[in-house]
Amino acid sequence: MEFKTKVMSNTHDIELAIKKGMRPMQSFFDTTRDNLPFFGNQMAPLDGFGNFHHPTFSAAHIPGRWLLALLNAESVTGISPDENAVENLRKWAFATLTEVKIGFPACMDHDKGEFIKATDLHNLRETMHALFALYKWRKDEKAKELALGMIRALDRYFDYERGTLNIDKYREETGAEIMYSCSHPSEGLLFPPHFGRYIGPLVKFWKATGESEALAQAIALKDVCFRDILLEDGDYDAVRFGGHTHSTTAMISSLAQLGDVTKDREIFERIDAFFKNGLKKIALPFGWCIEGNHRRDNLIGEINNTSDIMESCLIMGKHGYDGYYAMAEEILRAHFLPAQLLDPCFIPDDENENDLSRHKVASRAKGAFGFPTPYGHEDTPGAWISFNWDIVGGGVNGLCEAYKQLAYAEESMLVIPMHFGCSSALCTVTDPYRANGVMTVTPKQNFSTLKLRIPHRAKIKTANAPYTVCGEWIYASLNAKNEAFTVEFEFETKDITYDFRGWRIKLRWQGEEVIGANNGGRRLCFFESIE
Repeated sequence: MEFKTKVMSNTHDIELAIKKGMRPMQSFFDTTRDNLPFFGNQMAPLDGFGNFHHPTFSAAHIPGRWLLALLNAESVTGISPDENAVENLRKWAFATLTEVKIGFPACMDHDKGEFIKATDLHNLRETMHALFALYKWRKDEKAKELALGMIRALDRYFDYERGTLNIDKYREETGAEIMYSCSHPSEGLLFPPHFGRYIGPLVKFWKATGESEALAQAIALKDVCFRDILLEDGDYDAVRFGGHTHSTTAMISSLAQLGDVTKDREIFERIDAFFKNGLKKIALPFGWCIEGNHRRDNLIGEINNTSDIMESCLIMGKHGYDGYYAMAEEILRAHFLPAQLLDPCFIPDDENENDLSRHKVASRAKGAFGFPTPYGHEDTPGAWISFNWDIVGGGVNGLCEAYKQLAYAEESMLVIPMHFGCSSALCTVTDPYRANGVMTVTPKQNFSTLKLRIPHRAKIKTANAPYTVCGEWIYASLNAKNEAFTVEFEFETKDITYDFRGWRIKLRWQGEEVIGANNGGRRLCFFESIE
């Protein structure tokens, strides 16, 4: 094991990152507990090393994240996951709703190996993601039935006037208790950690099934959110939002997904206000976002947050908001992709078949995502390092959404909003950051026009065909022979320093890619060190 100054990292290959991220989600099952997936881990320091379960998340959270990510990745890459792993995740997702029938996903007593009459509503989002994914990509009618039951249960017990669950009615009718993992019982069931983050999977489920109840519930929850939580000024108030930052970013991406299908301009305006105001209190412009507790006094972040911020940017860019596609690409190149665990040099990889929580962890964990700082995997020498298994699911799913938008068609126009290399049924694209600034787009279908975004901190040097610039976009005519359009960019190198709660974080940019960082003497860094 070695704590290198700099680890291997990937800043440009989204498809590779998706493929690498699929592997851990098919490996970390606890055979001593009927293949219950592990939830968390500690990779360093070694005192405490290994994988562990969470009292309310292992049986519900992980199946939701992994089914969504694995089946989405299959649709993007064409690589099928192990069906035994998929079936195992399906078993656990269904069990949370069928073993103890309390309307919502039940918690589990891991010592006894049985479900109990208690629910953690932080799991609503993940459970609906599991059911959506199983219906969308496996046409699983049982998943659809269970999803509709959960939607109807929430409508029965949610008080839309008060913006929270009617706990007394729920307890009286089901005999179940509420467990709090992401808020204190004295705070009640805060909206973002329980209901705001659940809007997105409702939208996905509606898109897959057309079931009107799902869309109606998503819109009703959005109305509560706009009335009580995400106000017009876009401010972040931890009393309203709760301190769990991923629930905030998940709620924002949920709203973006709803706006995407409803074309509701008010939704986009609220999100735009939040990006310009509230997000700055918990995140940096290149996607690093403080993990868990908004009061954290170190630089530990979370890729789930980053993934949801990036996905929101993609949707905002798609709907014509300038600067958001650029932000998405900067997030991907500067933080999201580099933070993937590709160099597990510091993690033990010992044979330990008697304890699968510690068996060959380094090789099995390769491809995971976790809690990065803006610079690397480690906050300070000797600090806690983890790659909780829910996070690889959130990361891979976000990368799938990015991959789908690398090139898309708008009627007779081919749109290339980012600059990653890719090959699809529409076109082939070369990455200018890997080709001395030269980007080539070769259509595979007949398009009349190419719409290509100009990177931040870049100038157009030459192009092989006439073009027009409008705002941040190049528009070029394409001929019927599907000949390639080639443009050469000149990337500016620029140091930018970011201030966050007393820390000064300096990155060296080349266009929208980072080539160095003032790492402050840290280990396991993503980029070469600069002064």
